[in-house]
Amino acid sequence: MNRPLLAIDTATRRACLAIGDGRGRALAERGWDARERHAETLLDELDALLAEVGLRPADLGGIVAGIGPGAFTGLRVGLATAKTLAHGLGLPIAGLATTAALALAAARAAAARYEAARDLAAGNEAAPEGAAPAAPRARVAAPLEVIVLLPAGPNGVYVARYRVTRAPDGRPIADVVVEAIEPPRLAGPAEAADLAAESEAAGLAAASEAAGSGEAVPWLRVAVDLEPQDVLGSAGLRVPPATLERGRRAAAGLGAALLILGAARLAGDGPDDVAALVPGYVSLPRGAPVGGEAWSPDLR
Repeated sequence: MNRPLLAIDTATRRACLAIGDGRGRALAERGWDARERHAETLLDELDALLAEVGLRPADLGGIVAGIGPGAFTGLRVGLATAKTLAHGLGLPIAGLATTAALALAAARAAAARYEAARDLAAGNEAAPEGAAPAAPRARVAAPLEVIVLLPAGPNGVYVARYRVTRAPDGRPIADVVVEAIEPPRLAGPAEAADLAAESEAAGLAAASEAAGSGEAVPWLRVAVDLEPQDVLGSAGLRVPPATLERGRRAAAGLGAALLILGAARLAGDGPDDVAALVPGYVSLPRGAPVGGEAWSPDLR
């Protein structure tokens, strides 16, 4: 596919749009704090993004949509927009788990910080402000396990665990593969806090010692939208600042990650059925009663 791809994700508070070429390379991106205003802001942001790159909707070659899990209203707005564009323009659409793209974005951000710190330590160009200190290559080497934590309703946390690996030689489009290594699930705040706060030093040290042996895999904890005022904070449990910061970096790179995975999906397995594409919810609409909810196993 040589025509441009459009990526849309409204699963989190930070909505994002990205335009990329047919191989998933980002050409332009927009991200904004939508909070509960996805419906009010999405189309204006889309018009601005298309104008920025000099494209019309008819110039697009495919749609990549984040399908969550995420909040009810935001997901409905984003996926409805993506499906309308795909149906109206006759474009292929790929629906991807937002958490899988966040895992890839977190891995890419960690790799970029490592490279910046390595260059700084070697006396090359100055690293960007906030770059991490030099670290063993094993810290960001593939394979890398990423645990993504999202708020889920009034009392829960959604946990998704992925492995990011290099793609086999000869794989078209993307040079990475993101695989779920356990079924995504809902967890209570105490378990989620344990996952978020568990010391990463031991895991990274073990990975460093076993670098090249395949005996250990480095991992990252990534918390998106889990700020102090949310479920963990209200339960008196704290997520380490580093875990929250990785979540912010992952959210900032979500559009680019969706383009990479979406281009690979469309070139490989092919598009999804527009009519069958549904979002995965982890929180109810604003104002819905909070007592006695029943969460479906597939989050729909």
